[in-house]
Amino acid sequence: MIKNILIFIHLLSISLLAESVICIRPSQALNNNGQIIRKISVNNILTVKAHPDHKEFYLVGSSGLLVPKKDFHNLEQSTAYHEKTKLILENNFTQLQNRLQQTLSDLSTIERQILETERDTSLSYRSNSGFRSGVASYSYSGFISSSKARKLIEKLKLEYQKLSEEKVETQKQVGTILSKRVSLDHQVANTQKSLSGLSKNENIFFFNKDQSPIHSNGRVSQYLAIFTKVKARIHPKHSGWHQIIHEKKVYDTPSTNLTKVDDISKSYAIRSSKNLSKIKQIEKEVQSLSFSVLLLQAISRQLETDRFLSGGYGILKNLTVKIDANTSFTIDRGNHDSVYVNQYRAEKVLITWSTRLQNKKQYLTLLQNELLNLKQSERLIESEKNKALEMLQD
Repeated sequence: MIKNILIFIHLLSISLLAESVICIRPSQALNNNGQIIRKISVNNILTVKAHPDHKEFYLVGSSGLLVPKKDFHNLEQSTAYHEKTKLILENNFTQLQNRLQQTLSDLSTIERQILETERDTSLSYRSNSGFRSGVASYSYSGFISSSKARKLIEKLKLEYQKLSEEKVETQKQVGTILSKRVSLDHQVANTQKSLSGLSKNENIFFFNKDQSPIHSNGRVSQYLAIFTKVKARIHPKHSGWHQIIHEKKVYDTPSTNLTKVDDISKSYAIRSSKNLSKIKQIEKEVQSLSFSVLLLQAISRQLETDRFLSGGYGILKNLTVKIDANTSFTIDRGNHDSVYVNQYRAEKVLITWSTRLQNKKQYLTLLQNELLNLKQSERLIESEKNKALEMLQD
């Protein structure tokens, strides 16, 4: 009787020392002679206990096989690692957002400089050059020559193109970070469930595509419908494949056809995250383009004149025009009484701006329609997720 109690206590103490660990990098299970018995894939969960003689190894269950500790995390290590990763992602996200905001500000500044340079090609100061036959004669000196303006605008457009490419790249990085954050949150939740023994769907998968093929002896045996639930595991011999149990028989299927039941929320959350990221991106584009339209409309008013004088010059009507509550276009008249507009040059500039404004308004309409479609997609994703969860209920 005492002997049985001692055996029970001994077995209990062993079981209490066992813990679940998750594989964090491709690893191998070895026998006591150091021979590789099998390979272990990332995210595999093992029940292990400390090796009494070799601190750098775990003993796997009752098999007697050894695995290197450095390739595995227990619950505490996994939680700490994920928290560290999350902080890194959040820091990167903040930096990218700041960089994007600065890029958008720089793009707006360059656009204003281009518009001001184009405007200034039609502006002049007037000087009294004397009298002829008792009548005052005047000379006009332009703000900037056409050749100098052309060179400056070419330079500014190159800077604008470079910044536009940087903006697109930063937007892609922001979207990637958002997806990683969502994926990480779900990974943490599922890993904690698995390592603490709370997961009820550890080996339960469903087919994520309709008419998914399953193979037996290297040949397609049949096709299964989307949302068909099966027990599955990573194929022990073929990378990129899973073994499944369907109707009490073992089949093979490509891993891409399967999604873990516990990951369905993650799958839809990532889709939603990408869609929301795109929505925010388009909203910024709409905001930026709307302001660009305001810029064009405002600066066009600066070429208005009260009247035209001889020689095709007119007195500038608006030295300052408001763009919004915090921004305006202002022309410095220096020591001169007035600023003058050359009618011929102003008409050329206004024709260019009119075409540009029309194009911007058309593009703005396209963006606004795309935004509406993306918001509709967000509602569809939520509807699909609810339908999928309903179909997977036992």
